[in-house]
Amino acid sequence: MKIIFTADLHYPTTDSATLIRFVEKIKAEKPDILVLGGDLGESLRGTKNFLICLEIFTSRFDIPVLVIAGNHDLWRPEESSINSLHLWKTLLPSLTERAGAIWLEGANYYAGSIAIVGSYLHYDYSAADNVGPAVGLAPEYWDFHKMTSECINRRCTKFGKKIKYDNKPCPVCDSGMGSFGNNDGRFLRGLPSDVEFAREIGDSFKARLEEAQLSPDTKEIIVATHVPIVDEQVTRNPHDYEWAMGTPYLGCLSYDHWIDACSKISHLVCGHNHRYKEDVFYRGDGSGQAWQAFMASTLGREKNAALRDAGITMKGNEVFSGTPRAICCGADYRKPEFVAIETKF
Repeated sequence: MKIIFTADLHYPTTDSATLIRFVEKIKAEKPDILVLGGDLGESLRGTKNFLICLEIFTSRFDIPVLVIAGNHDLWRPEESSINSLHLWKTLLPSLTERAGAIWLEGANYYAGSIAIVGSYLHYDYSAADNVGPAVGLAPEYWDFHKMTSECINRRCTKFGKKIKYDNKPCPVCDSGMGSFGNNDGRFLRGLPSDVEFAREIGDSFKARLEEAQLSPDTKEIIVATHVPIVDEQVTRNPHDYEWAMGTPYLGCLSYDHWIDACSKISHLVCGHNHRYKEDVFYRGDGSGQAWQAFMASTLGREKNAALRDAGITMKGNEVFSGTPRAICCGADYRKPEFVAIETKF
C-alpha cells in the first residue's frame, strides 16, 4: 500500500495553479491513501481557504483523503467572532466532512492491517534546544515571548522602558533582532496555554496510539502529525540565534516514550518545520540488530531506563520487523512537497 503525506500547503500563499500541478505530481505516484498534514489554508484570511485547499484535492482523487490541522488553520483575526477553539472543535471537522475528506484527529484510520494514527499535536516547548541560547528558560518565558511585534510593541516596551521577565532580558529587544518569534502569539485566540493545549491533544493521541498498538488486527502503524513528535524529525541549528530561539515552537516531544513503546510503528511523518529531514528511529521493542546495538550504547541505556521509570510496558501481538523511519516533510511556502510511504502489509 502506498500512502502519500504532504503538509504546509498554505493556500492561497501557494496558489491554486501550483496546487493543481502538485496534485498531478501526486497522482503519478498512484497512491492508495492521501494524508494532508496541516496548514492547508491561511485561516487568518478566512476559513474558506481551508475548504478551498481541501477541495482541490478531494475533487481530483477517488481515494481516502485524511486531514489533520496545523497552527495556521487555527489563526483568527482580532475582529473575528469565531475563535481558534471553535475552529478546532467544530468548524474544521465540519468543513473536512463537507469536502468529503476524513478528520483524522478524532479516530484512527484503518485499512486492512494498517493503522494511520494522526494528530496536530500542538507544541509544548519540549523541542527547545539543549544547547545554546534556548537552554534553561521556563515555559512561561516562551509563552511571554511568542511573537516579536507583540513583544516589542506591547510587552517589553512600556512607557519607553524595557521590562524583564523573571529578571531575564528579552532576547529580542536586547539583541536588536526584529524577526524572532511566531505569529501564533497574535492569531491563536481562545485556546488554553500552549502546554495545556498540547497535553489535551496529546492525551487523546496517546489513547488512539495505544488502541492501534493493542489491536490484534493491526500489523503496521503510520504516525502522521503536524508538528514533530520525536527529536529525529527536528532540524537543529543552535548557532543560529533566531532558529534556536524558535525551537520551543517546533514540536511536541513529550510523548516520545509512548512512541518507543509501540512496536508496530514503521513511519513517523510530520510537517511544520519546513525543513526536510529523515532519520532512523530506534524504537523500544527490543527487536532487531539495530535496536540491540543502540541499546548497548550509553544513550540507549538511558532511553531504556526512562521507559522503565515511566512504567510503560505496552506491547502488542506483532512487531514491525523493519527499521522505523522518522521524516519531516520539506514543504515550504509556494513549494509543496510530499513523502511517499510504502507499507509492508
